[in-house]
Amino acid sequence: MAKGDKQREGSSQSGVEERGRESTATRAGTQREKSVSREALGVAVGEMGEKLERVEHTVTELESVVFGGLEEVKQNAADLDSRFIRLEELVTGSMQALRDDIEGMKARFTAMEEDITLVKRASER
Repeated sequence: MAKGDKQREGSSQSGVEERGRESTATRAGTQREKSVSREALGVAVGEMGEKLERVEHTVTELESVVFGGLEEVKQNAADLDSRFIRLEELVTGSMQALRDDIEGMKARFTAMEEDITLVKRASER
């Protein structure tokens, strides 16, 4: 067996699970990562940069959609507020008209009571 085969066999026998980077077994079952070339790191950093640019672009698009929607919500809220104010004025005016009508009815009933009282007194004589 070659030296590399023995290392692979030793690491697989020790139950070490390898993920991501390559690793080699050292004394007492500890692991040491193999160095990654600068070129490979440059490629990885470049890919991460591209992903970051795409994410930033997506975030920018989402911000514009959210801010556009927010402006629409503000406009709708302002419209609803003005409609509510008009409705409140209408209800307040209607209530005042009812109060005025009730006061007018009270005055007429009072006048009718006085008339009835006068008629009763006149009929008693």
